Amino acid sequence: MNVSLYSKTFQYFHFTDILPIAKKYGYSGIEFDRLPKMGASLLQEYTAKEGMDIVAIHSAAHVMQGSNIASGNADKRFAGTNAILEAIDYAGTCGCPVVQVKGMYCWPYSSPYKGFWERAKKELQHISKIAEAKNVKLALQVKHTIAYLINSPWAAIEMIEEVGSPALGVTFDTGIFNLMTLQATSLVGFINILKDHIIHVQVNDNDGTTDQKLPPGRGNINWDVLLMALRDINYSGYLSVDLENGFEQRDPHGASWESIQFLKEKLSAIN
Repeated sequence: MNVSLYSKTFQYFHFTDILPIAKKYGYSGIEFDRLPKMGASLLQEYTAKEGMDIVAIHSAAHVMQGSNIASGNADKRFAGTNAILEAIDYAGTCGCPVVQVKGMYCWPYSSPYKGFWERAKKELQHISKIAEAKNVKLALQVKHTIAYLINSPWAAIEMIEEVGSPALGVTFDTGIFNLMTLQATSLVGFINILKDHIIHVQVNDNDGTTDQKLPPGRGNINWDVLLMALRDINYSGYLSVDLENGFEQRDPHGASWESIQFLKEKLSAIN
């Protein structure tokens, strides 16, 4: 397992400034929180010169951007699908293996839940075929809220199985799943439940009650056990450090440095 940095940690930095910082601190990959305003081939060339891998890209599909692939509003659904397709095309050109899929909100108290599910499934079936052709994986993000369609590991598995595409999997966000341990099993239990579907891992810590996005080691997650569990399911992808963003992150440099030093120490102990 290698360690990458999620660019949102330095949200108000240009990516050309983030890459040298990440390299200096010892990260070997970068996860982009949005499509860079640069041609995909040029980005690939620029990143390669820095000796970094592009490990994942997020599309602009999000309810806050007026898009939602589960929406009953055709315009919002169209906008969400197009945003994800744009990210897939970009990823395929720049050699990025994973596109993060989010923007699947539902309103369980006002409309039938099944309608949201079926609309999202239909869009994902269409999107997944294009991802397969581009050799890009789609990683469903799981959210800890009833207003989000994929709000548990079981919902993620059900959607993956119903879509039926080898391109579709899930992102294992350590912070989000740590919040779910209050209701069911443990982080290791969630890893074992999702072991056949994890294609990307985002790492951050919290106290188990709120999504604080702390550097690993500052919350209550047992990182020795978690990393061994990932090793035992033969996960060989990146651990992408996802910390609090923007002005909320008072010390992105210190937090990024602290995170990779902690993770390198833990990884060396289990290898």
